[in-house]
Order: sequence, then C-alpha cells, then structure tokens
Amino acid sequence: DYNPADYRLTSIDAIKAGTAFLPELPPIEDQVICRTLPAGALLIAADLAARKIVQRGEPVTVKYSQPNFSVSIKGIAMQDGARGQVISVKNTTSQKSLLAKVVNASTLEIVQ
Repeated sequence: DYNPADYRLTSIDAIKAGTAFLPELPPIEDQVICRTLPAGALLIAADLAARKIVQRGEPVTVKYSQPNFSVSIKGIAMQDGARGQVISVKNTTSQKSLLAKVVNASTLEIVQ
C-alpha cells in the first residue's frame, strides 16, 4: 500500500529528473505502489496504480438514476475495478452483461 507519510517532498532539478516525477503526492485512498522503491528514489507516476476496490466474482449493487426515477439491481462483477473505472457486470436475475462505473466497493452506476 501507498502511504504518503513514507515519502517526503523535496526540491529537485526538474530538468535532470525529466517529466515523469510527481510534483505533489496523490491521495492515499485510491493508490497502490506497483514496485519496490529504493530509499531516496523519486516517486514517478508509473510507480502508482489505481487501487482495485471491486474484485471479480463479488456481488455488487448496480444503480441507474434519472430525475424522479431510480432503480437498482444485484449483479456480479465480471472484472476487477478501481474507483471511476467502467467494468463488466452480470445481472443476477437476467444473466445479461452490462457496463457500469465503480462508485465504491459495492456500488456501481450503469453507463449509458
């Protein structure tokens, strides 16, 4: 897991560092570190990945909302998914697949 307390902001020569370094530490809740980093290494964007909060095969609730109308169905996640990512979900009643955006670990929104 990524924890900003394990890192510190420091002044660097941006020309020597290139363009891949992170100018500020991203929020912890949606990130994981992709590789082992040696002490003193610059944290670059490629070192971080979106945390998968929905796991393939897990039951989820899929919601669809419009003004004055809302419906939710039970489904099974067909893919792992990070917050904001669109994944495939199978409706447990109809057995049909649909695409939905991950809102949190158990709720998705139908994508139109």
